Amino acid sequence: MYFFSNTKQVISFTLLLMLGMATVSCNAETSEQSAQSFSEFWKEFRISALNNDIGRISDMTRFPFSVKGELDMDGSVTLDKVEFQNRFKSFMEQDVRDNLTPESMREYIKKNKQISPRIDDGQTSVALFSFELINGKWYFVRVYVEEI
Repeated sequence: MYFFSNTKQVISFTLLLMLGMATVSCNAETSEQSAQSFSEFWKEFRISALNNDIGRISDMTRFPFSVKGELDMDGSVTLDKVEFQNRFKSFMEQDVRDNLTPESMREYIKKNKQISPRIDDGQTSVALFSFELINGKWYFVRVYVEEI
């Protein structure tokens, strides 16, 4: 009738349960640390983007950089650092298409001083821009555009 037949089984079960809870706690803590790291990254990225500091933005970007169309069938291209720097201003002028009123990425970034995006497996997106946590550091890795 009883699930456990002796004290050893009770202790083993209790330890197993505690280990499982510790794992869940560690995963939650890792997510919080990632979110905090992204908040710090976003603050610097935002200021650099709004100041058109393309050198600093390039330092925060992983190359080759991916440019994707809105739909999967639109394809994608990769850019090296020079190509990225030449196109960055156009990325900032893309319409975020988040609401009925047109709004550029520049306007979106300007009004969103703080961001708390959902982070999934070290990846997140802010409107048209995608970011990835690589070796503990956030990088700008992809943009979605109307025309590649």
